[in-house]
Amino acid sequence: MSDDENNKENNIKFKTLYEGEYMIQKLISNDNNCSAHFEYNYGGRYVILKLLTYNPNHKSHFLLHSIEGNNNIDCLEKMYDHIFTLKTTLKKKDHPYVIYSIDWFCPDTKKIVTSSFYGDTIEQVLMKFNYGKQKKLVIYNMKLVPNC
Repeated sequence: MSDDENNKENNIKFKTLYEGEYMIQKLISNDNNCSAHFEYNYGGRYVILKLLTYNPNHKSHFLLHSIEGNNNIDCLEKMYDHIFTLKTTLKKKDHPYVIYSIDWFCPDTKKIVTSSFYGDTIEQVLMKFNYGKQKKLVIYNMKLVPNC
């Protein structure tokens, strides 16, 4: 059994911010060789964690998911659980998300790249795609991927 499986099975609680970020980084890197980056926004009695991924192949970042919690550690634990179960969730016929395949022009490589995004709505998918971009990327094709 891998460390990730042991952690999920034991319902691990992170002791530090660094431990939580490291464990999420491992999940992302093992899945698609991207790096993970964390933005914390404080809203009074709660924290919003935004998880961004950076792909070194096309040198672009995207928002993967956003989650709310009581504090940074709570957010990281919720995010870890979400990311850990995401692949399984998306394979289910009745998952709650829309999935889009987007063909877009990468200005750095001068090539068309295909990326997949999930969300609650098409608007959320586009927000994740364009998150933090000073100039919006050109989309050539966007297809709804049917639930299988």
